[in-house]
Amino acid sequence: MTCKYCGSEIPEDARHCPNCGKPAGTAVRKPDMAAVRNKASSIAGAVADVKRDIHFTDLFTEIFKKHSKKESGELFVCGTENTTPSERSMIAEWPKPWLHSRVFAVLLLMTLLLLVLIRLLHNLNAVPSLLFIGGLMVPFSLMIFIWECNIPRNISVVHCVVMFLLGGAAVLIIAELLVKALLPEQSKWGFFITLLAALADTIPLTLLTIFFVKRRKPGYILNGVCIGGCVGGGFAMLLFVGALFTGDLDFNSGSVYLDRTFLKHFFDNILYSFCVLNFGAMIGGGLLDAMAQKPFRFAALRDVRFLRMALPAVALMTVYYFNNIRWNSLLLRLLVAVISAVLVLLLISAGQKQCVRICQAAWETDSPDGGETEEQD
Repeated sequence: MTCKYCGSEIPEDARHCPNCGKPAGTAVRKPDMAAVRNKASSIAGAVADVKRDIHFTDLFTEIFKKHSKKESGELFVCGTENTTPSERSMIAEWPKPWLHSRVFAVLLLMTLLLLVLIRLLHNLNAVPSLLFIGGLMVPFSLMIFIWECNIPRNISVVHCVVMFLLGGAAVLIIAELLVKALLPEQSKWGFFITLLAALADTIPLTLLTIFFVKRRKPGYILNGVCIGGCVGGGFAMLLFVGALFTGDLDFNSGSVYLDRTFLKHFFDNILYSFCVLNFGAMIGGGLLDAMAQKPFRFAALRDVRFLRMALPAVALMTVYYFNNIRWNSLLLRLLVAVISAVLVLLLISAGQKQCVRICQAAWETDSPDGGETEEQD
């Protein structure tokens, strides 16, 4: 406890302040920030015990459980200076996210209501809102998902939103410049040109991920997954809106909405948004894996740990683009989406194992007499 008058520490069993003599009943109890950190981690679905078992089903166990507003509010405090745990007290359990499902449900409901407004009430003023909310639905929900999976709890949701919006816009601008520089206007879209188009998208994703990594100086694979996924998600959202807006849909007629053509375009772009966010998460996670908790050096871009994630991202994006031009196969699009999702889950698994090793090493290096026994506020 702390004395209200002089700020001195007061023992729990004392009746008066040992410094100023004022009654201890007027003392102010200091907030236990360690308890806040542990509460935030437990709300996110983790426990304090260090375990090595990996269960992918844990990613979905909390989705259908009831959670209070207080829980979501306490979850949002993660990532601040006072609520980021040390490596010694870091939760190293497989994450159990749930908040993303609520975000997705809200955005899905808004999308359906806007479709009803346009289709049944013929209000075309709702078209921009439909494009924006529809574009947010998958990328923003997945951004919340990978943020919840960030076991170190050292990135706030505010920073995620900033990377989502500014990073996505910057990637779009750089990608457009690269497309104009690398791709001839009247070129025939063969495999090589498609590969260049994929590189024109993945290079800006990598550059912006590096930019935010250097600014935040993270040290964990899960941080890279989170940063890359945020940048990729913002890019995916802008691509979604642009693809529908510049497509062959007649925005002057409300009858186009909810028909087969619109739903096909809508679903295709949702699937593409899902893939692009995964590509960004793969690039970010691979980059932090290659950095090995050291400051960024360009040598990390040649490291096999980065290349084994970046090259599959380029390859999958190339296949996706080539399929859209030549075959237009829904099955192949779904296959690319599934493969990219599996690779991201493997990165999350690798990040969880890294947190286990770091947490255990922090405990083992603490000496019995000099080690930290409790959190200092």
